[in-house]
Amino acid sequence: MIHDIEVDELHARPTARLCNLIISECLAHGHTGIRLADGGVREGMEIIAVRFLVEGDWKDVMQIPAEAGALVLAHLRSMCDVDPVHSPGQEGSFRVRGGGFEASVVASFVKADSGGEEVELRLTPH
Repeated sequence: MIHDIEVDELHARPTARLCNLIISECLAHGHTGIRLADGGVREGMEIIAVRFLVEGDWKDVMQIPAEAGALVLAHLRSMCDVDPVHSPGQEGSFRVRGGGFEASVVASFVKADSGGEEVELRLTPH
């Protein structure tokens, strides 16, 4: 399935818009990977670190509250058509287009050391 990340952004749910923003920013800057992982606690709030794969190294680009991160992970699972039950080791794929690009995305969902869930996305531009 191809997800058009520019379609009707005004009516998209905030979680979908955040996913689209993360993916489009990664592709717009020519990066090939996204990782959402436990970012620890900042100012008393658990956070998820969003990292892009930049020239072979993971670079922090954004931090989001863990509650929003859980919604983003759920949305990515739905984009991949992966079982919504959180079981480690699942993989899925989808395609995205928008902003003058199209890419294939492979998502790997794994159990984090903290007990939560993390996802790594590998993007292949077309």
